[in-house]
Amino acid sequence: MPNAPVNCTDADRNPGADLEPLAANALAAIVDAGAKALITEPWRASRIIRGAQHLSIEELAAQATRRRRAAPSDLNQAIALAQLSRALQSTLFRDAWTKWRGGAEGKRTCTSDATRPALNTCETDAALGDSTSLIA
Repeated sequence: MPNAPVNCTDADRNPGADLEPLAANALAAIVDAGAKALITEPWRASRIIRGAQHLSIEELAAQATRRRRAAPSDLNQAIALAQLSRALQSTLFRDAWTKWRGGAEGKRTCTSDATRPALNTCETDAALGDSTSLIA
């Protein structure tokens, strides 16, 4: 039967159609996990936005919004900004950020940078531009 009709299903026409919901769910889980990490360790925001440790919560939110509007070309940066945006919606993150910054400001009163104690080794690296791990 040369030219017999073929019954095609949507999956035959678009073999990736079944994977799209799985990918969306996986991405949502990554964003949620990153937001939770930011809530428990707010200093991680400085890995996403350079100099974040010097920003108030309002300034951080504005900067995150501005950076998201710019449509980052790097997928990791886009995910990290989505995580930060999700965290910023949480009052837990806002409270943790304010508390962390309050402690960080108190520790910044040292007279010399050489004697200034590091708040956290990872935070110090991030403040110096280490962005090897933008997420989680």
